[in-house]
Amino acid sequence: IVVILFILYGLMNVKIIKDVVSMIFIAFLLSYVLKPIQEFLYKKGINKKVSAIILILSIVGIITGFIIYFVPIVLNEGEHFYDSLEDIKENISYMYAMLREKNKFLTYLDGELEYRMREFTNSLLLRVLDGVVSFGENVLSFAVIPVLSYYFLGEGEFFYNKFMLLIPRGKRTATRNVFKDIDKILSRYVASQFLLSILIGGLTFIVLIVLKVDFPIILSVINGIANIIPYFGPIIGAVPPILMALLISPSKALWVTVLLLIIQQIEGNILSPKIIGDSISMHPIIVIILLIVGGKIGGFTGMVLAVPLGVVIKIIYEDINYYLF
Repeated sequence: IVVILFILYGLMNVKIIKDVVSMIFIAFLLSYVLKPIQEFLYKKGINKKVSAIILILSIVGIITGFIIYFVPIVLNEGEHFYDSLEDIKENISYMYAMLREKNKFLTYLDGELEYRMREFTNSLLLRVLDGVVSFGENVLSFAVIPVLSYYFLGEGEFFYNKFMLLIPRGKRTATRNVFKDIDKILSRYVASQFLLSILIGGLTFIVLIVLKVDFPIILSVINGIANIIPYFGPIIGAVPPILMALLISPSKALWVTVLLLIIQQIEGNILSPKIIGDSISMHPIIVIILLIVGGKIGGFTGMVLAVPLGVVIKIIYEDINYYLF
């Protein structure tokens, strides 16, 4: 397994293979999120292939509507985003202005802050530009994702049975049980994280609209996505809205901080336990180590995938001990 993982990691450095694997993974993830809805429709008497077509067309329609309605708004917000970053840098520098002459460390810190902010701004703009260019280059490739998702939903059992033929006959029952346990827990985790991200993003959007903070859509999406990452995610997602509110006034930044903290407390203490439950319980130290390793290997994406992969490894380990030993 370790050798296979190293080989796969090496192959992922090849652009063509990386692009193909990324498309397959996104399609599989989309189908995995939609699978509980498909099962619900199947229980209502709708054929699996028909329900798959309905779900995929619905997702395509939602994405198309989002592009038509929200993308112009996001682009309009993005026009002023660079200027706002410059304003943040100037405001933070101003906070040190009266103290830096009396303290050499603060003088150094202010210069370092200006350098870091300039680096961050340039890096952000380059990433956005690269993302737009990459999206344009791969727009046809993205069109394949709904087709792949349809096959995963409509003919997933066929692929599963073909895969099981690769497993020795004597180990198939144990393997099926392992996959069943992984699917049971992981599907609940993925669906719950997706739901929590929408809730957090929606509540953040309401807070920013009420307080009249700029770029509410962009900041809400950032906060919603960041909350997928345990422990660090709420901090990562809360920093941009707070900095943007700081441009208006310190009191507004304080209000944003307090309200986002309340949202995080509701999510962490009320919503998350009820939606996710204890099915993926892992020691916090293990989760933190997984996040660090995932971040070093794959950046933000690695941190997002670290915990689900850790859950899969945990289930495999426990099931191997149970079924084989």
